[in-house]
Amino acid sequence: MLSKIKSYVAEGCGPGLVTEESPQAATSAALAVAGTLFATLIWPSEDPEIVPHSHDDLPANHPHMVDSHSNGEATHAYVIDELHPSWPGR
Repeated sequence: MLSKIKSYVAEGCGPGLVTEESPQAATSAALAVAGTLFATLIWPSEDPEIVPHSHDDLPANHPHMVDSHSNGEATHAYVIDELHPSWPGR
């Protein structure tokens, strides 16, 4: 069994291995660069961390309201979670 493993490693870990010289690696790298450039172009130039929103469905004494919405204004970074299931206005 050990000789089979040594042979497998010596042969480059088997057929079909993607290496730096392979066309698959170049294609993957090109797709990654294209995706990054596309995301950079379409991402809003102004992306605020704190987004004004309200929680009409939560009571005033709810821990989220007490900790993060002092005076009725959001004071926390907006993230999609159980209390914020979608982006405001959508």
